[in-house]
Amino acid sequence: MTSPRAVSSVALVKIKTEDPAESVSLPPAEFYDSITSSKVAESPGCCFILYCMNKVQLKDEVESGSGNPFELFKDCYKRIKRTGRGQQMQRYFSVNSLNSPLAQDLGDPWDGTTILKNESDGQVFTASEMSIYPQILRFHRFNSSIDVEKHLKAYLVRFQLVLEKFNSSNLCQLYVNWLKLIESYVELVFRDLIVKWCQYLHSIRAVGQRRSMKASLENLLPKICNRFWKLYFAFHHCIRKSIGSLTALLSSRATILNAKSHQKTGSKATFGLWLDSINGILIFGNGIVSPGADTDSQSAHVAPVCGICLDTAAPHMTTKRLILFLNFAIIECFTNEIH
Repeated sequence: MTSPRAVSSVALVKIKTEDPAESVSLPPAEFYDSITSSKVAESPGCCFILYCMNKVQLKDEVESGSGNPFELFKDCYKRIKRTGRGQQMQRYFSVNSLNSPLAQDLGDPWDGTTILKNESDGQVFTASEMSIYPQILRFHRFNSSIDVEKHLKAYLVRFQLVLEKFNSSNLCQLYVNWLKLIESYVELVFRDLIVKWCQYLHSIRAVGQRRSMKASLENLLPKICNRFWKLYFAFHHCIRKSIGSLTALLSSRATILNAKSHQKTGSKATFGLWLDSINGILIFGNGIVSPGADTDSQSAHVAPVCGICLDTAAPHMTTKRLILFLNFAIIECFTNEIH
């Protein structure tokens, strides 16, 4: 495949570097040149996910960082009023350029699982770092009664401990335990987001916001969790589902989201994990429909975002990638489904 020619047509987001007068594109322009699929290069959200999963040094700090954590809620509120732009995943996470070559050992990606060119082509990417948690999740003053930071750190430890326990002995048990942890983690994060969302609406005196916090949680939490598992995220095990079945599912879901969307300024992404317990491989993928595409199911395609050999990759890196991917999926669902 050839590299996409029109990189300039992709909406690049600027981030700050150590020099306040200098800025770089996120992802950097040379990253788009390394993508072998022009369809993927046309989707800024998918490119951002691909970049963060493969080329960014990941941190697990939960403490409040710089930036504006309420960009997420501002965009959601504008979309409800039908006055806002399409979502930009880049705006909801803090990514900082380090102005130095990428040096972090990101593990040994399984050959063929991503759509990036071989790094032996001579490209050297400038290192960037980011927290695996979105900015709004790292903001605590709106939800001080719940120690979210403590829970997030506990889940990080649990995911890693389960991986270390079953990685070398029983990957089937890894799937079962991870699935339970993912279900619990997703509910925790959505609960935190909904509480903060309701408080945000009250703080800006949003019209029609009259429900109590308890009523909002009882109404919104089960609905948004159901939509998450029904349309946005899937975790399959090779014993029951093939990689082909996951690909078909992600494509069909992306088509459904595209057809239902009132906003044509950006593609909607679906998220999938596939665990090959026989060979010890974990594959991350996105189902996307390029902006401007019709609702035909043939216009949807799947981008293999990342592949990890579990017995060679560091458990802490695999865990951080997993949680980052889950947070991407959660934010995608929240921005599309909250109302």
